[in-house]
Amino acid sequence: MIQREIINKKTGEKLIMFEDGDFEYEKPVKHYGDGFIVKQMVLRGIPNEELNGEKEPTEKSRQIFIEATIHWQEMLQKFKAVEVPIGFIKLFGTNKKAEQENLLKGQILTPDILMGLLIKADELGYTISQYSSEFSQKGFDLSKMPIAYFYFDKLGFTHSPVYIPSSLKMPVFYIGMYYIVFTVFTNI
Repeated sequence: MIQREIINKKTGEKLIMFEDGDFEYEKPVKHYGDGFIVKQMVLRGIPNEELNGEKEPTEKSRQIFIEATIHWQEMLQKFKAVEVPIGFIKLFGTNKKAEQENLLKGQILTPDILMGLLIKADELGYTISQYSSEFSQKGFDLSKMPIAYFYFDKLGFTHSPVYIPSSLKMPVFYIGMYYIVFTVFTNI
């Protein structure tokens, strides 16, 4: 996990971003749960030496870890209760692009529904993989690009990032910090 900090020079406010590197065939609930717990540990002040195992964790750090784990379990239960629209669930049962596009018409994918979908994918035996690639167009001044922005697909969905079965035959990606990140489901 990569941690980046952007400091507003005028206000002194700090934006802390966490970014996953590339990964393959991971269980969605475990992957995002582990990431959530680590982010909570970092944000609540556990020193890097303790996170990296260079130093023995203090009692305070152990308590932060326990609280972060409990918080994740509470959030997971709430996300499991989210009703995922049937159109998204039916995506796992077809590999025909036209049928998948019809299932997605009129659907709204909120962050809560996305997490519900990831949990459902995990329950159905799917894993996720994420691949990133850096690109630069000729004659394009990268210093003038925004820090992050959203991608809208031809169906009108906002991706930031959004995970849809690889059988869609179309990459779903998030563009930010000059990277394209591809994430796919795999049923193993």
